[in-house]
Amino acid sequence: GLNTLLNQMDSLGQHLEDRWKHRIGRWLGVVRGPVPPKPLVFVIGATNRPDVLDAALVRPGRLDRHLNVYVPDADGRRDIIQHYLSKKGHDPEISIDLMVSDSVDWTPIELKTIINEALIIAHENGRDVLTYKDWLQARDNRTLGLKQPIASMSEKDMRTIAYHEAGHAVVVNYLSKEDRISKASIIRMGDALGVVQPRPREERHQTHAEELEVNIMMFLGSRAVEELILKTKTANAVSDLQNATNIAIRYVGVFGMGRGPRPRLGAVAEEGAHRPGARRGLQVRGRGEPGKGRSLRAEARQASEDGGAR
Repeated sequence: GLNTLLNQMDSLGQHLEDRWKHRIGRWLGVVRGPVPPKPLVFVIGATNRPDVLDAALVRPGRLDRHLNVYVPDADGRRDIIQHYLSKKGHDPEISIDLMVSDSVDWTPIELKTIINEALIIAHENGRDVLTYKDWLQARDNRTLGLKQPIASMSEKDMRTIAYHEAGHAVVVNYLSKEDRISKASIIRMGDALGVVQPRPREERHQTHAEELEVNIMMFLGSRAVEELILKTKTANAVSDLQNATNIAIRYVGVFGMGRGPRPRLGAVAEEGAHRPGARRGLQVRGRGEPGKGRSLRAEARQASEDGGAR
C-alpha cells in the first residue's frame, strides 16, 4: 500500500468558496484509493484546526478516524529535550530537570526551536556549547520579548518596580512550596517593566483550592508591598488586579469553591470566566434566585480581599 501524510491539511480542506469544491472532489477520489486488487492508499492528515475542515472530508468512509495528539508530559519532554541536545554541543552538567520544569505545555517543535536558539545565543557569546543560561535567555526572548533596558529610568522608578516584583516573589517563596521562582527581573522585556515567573517543581494535573488562593495572593502581593512599604499605589498593578479578580471569579463561579452555605456551581461558563463581562455573568445567571448573583459577586470579592489581607 501507499502511505500518504498531509501536514496542515486545513490549507487544502477548508470549507471555502466554490472554486475549491472541484479540487476537494478530485482529492476525495485519491483518498478513496484505487479499486482492489490495486495497492491500497492510506491517507493521514494532520491539522491544528479541525474545526475549519470541510465536512465532506471527515464524514464516515473518508478521513473519519480522529486522533487527538496532546502536548507531551514531563517524561515526553525529557525524551525530546535529550534527543535534541544529543545533536548539539551542550554543557554536560546542564539540568534536564529544570528544562523539563520550564517547558510545561510546550510542543515538540517549541522545544526544538528554543534549543536551536539557545545554541545561537551561545555562538554569539563565543561558545560552542549551550548552557542552561542560554536556554533561559532563548525561552525569555520567545515568551516575554527581547530585553530593552531603560537607561534613563530614575532611581525612584527602579526602586518601585523592584519592590513591586519582590511582592510577587515573596508570596511564592513563602506560600507555595510546590513552586520555584524561575525568573525575577526588573529589566524591561516586551511590555513588562519587570517580571517574576514561578514554575512548578513537579508537573501537576489537578488544581486545588489552595493553589488558586496562593495565585490570588501572588498577584496581589505587588499592591500589598506598594501600600505597606512604599506608601503608595501605582497603575503597574492593573494586570495583577485583573488576574486576581479573574481567578476569584473562577474560584467561586466556575469551580464552586466559595465559602457560602452551598456550592455555587455553573454561575460562569469556564470558557468565559476570563472575559471582562464575567462579573456581569454572575449577576445574570443568578436572577432565577433572589440575591444569588449578588451573593456570588460578594464571594468573589471576598476571595480577592482575603488574598490581599493574607
